[in-house]
Amino acid sequence: MPNSPIARRTPGFKAVLIADAAYQGLKEYQSWRACSHLPVRFDLKDIATAFVEEALAIPGFQERVLQRAFSNVSRAVAASTRSPASVAPTHAKE
Repeated sequence: MPNSPIARRTPGFKAVLIADAAYQGLKEYQSWRACSHLPVRFDLKDIATAFVEEALAIPGFQERVLQRAFSNVSRAVAASTRSPASVAPTHAKE
């Protein structure tokens, strides 16, 4: 379609769904060491889906997740206000 918008991607752009530490934890579960007794190495999507499915089956888990998310966001906001980003001057007055 000639008039349709062209999807543009920023070089090096990475969509972020979870924090790096959580991602590394999932990668550990995915590792061959973790599932070496099974005849298959799982895709990370399989591992993440299983985590979510199992977590959703735990009574009271939704409230715990919401409290953790609130805690994580609060900590991030507090950290960003403690050390505001600043731009160093490009030239100094003499």
